[in-house]
Amino acid sequence: VRCVQETVMVGFRKGKTWSPVMEKLMIQLVDLGMEQKKYLLIAEAINSFKGISQVSNASSLELVINYFFSKVEKFFTDIYSQTQEGLLEQVGQEETGENLLLSALNVKQTNAKEALKNAWTILWDTMRQLLDILSKNKKLEGLYQQYSDRAFDMCKKYNSKQEFKRVTECIRSHLQTIIRLQGNPKVSALPMYINLGDAESNDVQLKIRFQQLTISNEFEQWQESFKTIEDINILMAKRRGTKAVKPSGLSQYFQNLATIFRKCEYYLYHTYCLYQHFQIYRRYSKANLEEINKKASQLVLAILCTPPISIENELNSESKQRISSLMSSSGIVLTREEMVNNIRYNNILETASPKIAELFYLIEDNFDIFSFTTRTEQILKEIAADDNLKQYTKLFEQALVYKVLFSISNIYKTVRIDHFRSLIGFLSYKQCEEIILESVVAQYLKIRIDHQNQIIVFEDDQQSVEKITQNLTEFAEALSEVVEMIEEQDGAAESPETLRQEVQQLSLIHISEPTRLLSISYAVFCLKKKKFYFCLL
Repeated sequence: VRCVQETVMVGFRKGKTWSPVMEKLMIQLVDLGMEQKKYLLIAEAINSFKGISQVSNASSLELVINYFFSKVEKFFTDIYSQTQEGLLEQVGQEETGENLLLSALNVKQTNAKEALKNAWTILWDTMRQLLDILSKNKKLEGLYQQYSDRAFDMCKKYNSKQEFKRVTECIRSHLQTIIRLQGNPKVSALPMYINLGDAESNDVQLKIRFQQLTISNEFEQWQESFKTIEDINILMAKRRGTKAVKPSGLSQYFQNLATIFRKCEYYLYHTYCLYQHFQIYRRYSKANLEEINKKASQLVLAILCTPPISIENELNSESKQRISSLMSSSGIVLTREEMVNNIRYNNILETASPKIAELFYLIEDNFDIFSFTTRTEQILKEIAADDNLKQYTKLFEQALVYKVLFSISNIYKTVRIDHFRSLIGFLSYKQCEEIILESVVAQYLKIRIDHQNQIIVFEDDQQSVEKITQNLTEFAEALSEVVEMIEEQDGAAESPETLRQEVQQLSLIHISEPTRLLSISYAVFCLKKKKFYFCLL
């Protein structure tokens, strides 16, 4: 084996060209090396053979690599098929005292486990060595992608998260090496140089990362997914100015990024990525109307679930800039209000399902603190039964609590806890208490719960004057409409009881005390001016 290896290495150092004899020597080397378990020597010989064949006959190198890995894979599968089910999961785990005692009592199982562990190590060491050999040659990009996908499939087949992490680190180091060599005049002159600005080479690297991203999401390794997203973003930036990334790739990119942000509880960023994904998907995909309807419904519901307080607000400027660059080349991310306006005027609501559109109108346009619970609860039950939307049920309830608290703070200064429970309806009071605490900590609202007197106090802040002004304006507009209605009935006399009922519809019991006094003064002024008499109780 050493003799054949040295023959190949001497041929590489002396600059010999490829010949069929060299290929036959390599096949013989693989057979002899597998018999004598000289796996490292085989890998070193293949690396030397690459220098001889990569320019003149890359297909010969591909043949030798495929032959070598098929032998190694067969060696592993033969041992794996003879072991007990579940024994592979124990490989790589830390040995405890109990396991060592059991292994001493069961020698046969211990020997089988050691043999399997040895074969498993050889399999993955070989895979990483072959990836290293194939990573820096433009003519071998197709084979590099093939073995990368093969490695990911093996990780998925054997459910090996540990080996998946090692493979991704190996592939990431290859990308960093390629990036470091970009623009080097000595390297760029070589025929095997990989230029990431080239669309074909860039596509190969992107396909590998998208496959890697899919597996990392399935394994729920979100930190690894985020690193992969950063690699994809770097690759897309390298090809700017050349052929653009395909819309299907961009759509997949934003969809996966939205999943990562949802798991990280970055709900605003999650919603923005869904918005970007939907815009691309609706414009370029050939999906049917039902599929577009599902994605539109998911987008609208995600916007409704975006709370006013989220982790994004706690990020420093550097972290925000880093994350924003993954979503937009300008680093600008739309706010919730901007996305709400966009779905109003871009016909997205019309594309969403009727129940989601109705929920949007209930929350954003016609939100009534005294009657929202009945219809909202019915729609939430339908959402919980939808596999595509049920993931947003708890998030929507949390966002709805924020909406309720903000609305109540504009109406009440103090409210009894029993009355507050009746207002929130199907929402959990315990959840409301937790969100009240978060609101106070984030300085979103100033709320104090007085358990001794069983009341909730909404304390005044700097915006209290603006709230009073807004309430006065709304009350004045409503009062003007009533005055106009009375003027239209100028000739028809109404009974005092009828007028009393109309006045009771303008009850000010839900308005805070400063607003109540100012509103009553304004009402008296308007009524004296119009010279109408009301029977007030």
